Amino acid sequence: MLNSSQLLKDKYTKGSTQSFNDLKEVTLSMFHCLNAQTL
Repeated sequence: MLNSSQLLKDKYTKGSTQSFNDLKEVTLSMFHCLNAQTL
């Protein structure tokens, strides 16, 4: 878990738009999976 938190910190610290977009896509994918499981 610490590694994941550190990676997220690095992504935000760098302020990379690409990293942010990747993170957003992953988050959206996770939400879609959760919605599919609930419905």
